[in-house]
Amino acid sequence: MERCRTRPRLRTRRICKRDMLTRFMVESGDWRGVATVPVVAPSRDFRAMKLQLEAMAAAKRGDPAIAKKAADELERLASEPGQHPLAQTIITLQAKEAQAVAAHAAGDEPRVIAMMTNAVEIEDSIEALSQPPYPIIPAHELYGTVLLELKRPAEAAKHFAEALKRTPGRPMAIYGIARAAEALGDTSTARARYTEFLDLWKQADPDRPELATARGFITAGGRS
Repeated sequence: MERCRTRPRLRTRRICKRDMLTRFMVESGDWRGVATVPVVAPSRDFRAMKLQLEAMAAAKRGDPAIAKKAADELERLASEPGQHPLAQTIITLQAKEAQAVAAHAAGDEPRVIAMMTNAVEIEDSIEALSQPPYPIIPAHELYGTVLLELKRPAEAAKHFAEALKRTPGRPMAIYGIARAAEALGDTSTARARYTEFLDLWKQADPDRPELATARGFITAGGRS
């Protein structure tokens, strides 16, 4: 759910600013800033987002125990009674993503696959994702990213493509398809998708590693 749109009583500049901040942290990979994100409203969905960010940040810094603790608390939130069905579905989806990244940090590949399979099944059951989406990283996009890290580019490419069907134009899904294509030796697709990505991110900070990867591939004439 897009909090600034679906929670009219909480529609404040402070809440929307916090939403933009958390999205920026995730999209830019600034996981160190997660600890500074406040819970600005005493609601279950705000606590859920905070817990998911904590799980992802812990996984990124290689702390699977802390990631699992946050993911378990998120699952507890998802199981609380009396929730709106869609809200509960979204929090359950967030919990599955959090459990997957915690398992990934722990090196438990079977659990990663199980949790992400659950996550995309939940996402696919939602008729239309909000824009911008919740969770911040759509399940198919996150699954693609994890599969790339597990050296499974063919499967990753399918999930990135599905992410673009449901949430068109997401730069990191486009970048993911390019990376998967490069790994598979599909130079034409990799070049086209890297070019598309660079156009979308032409205003991004120039030191982003994704930009260097894309430019390096194109400059090298498709030779990785």
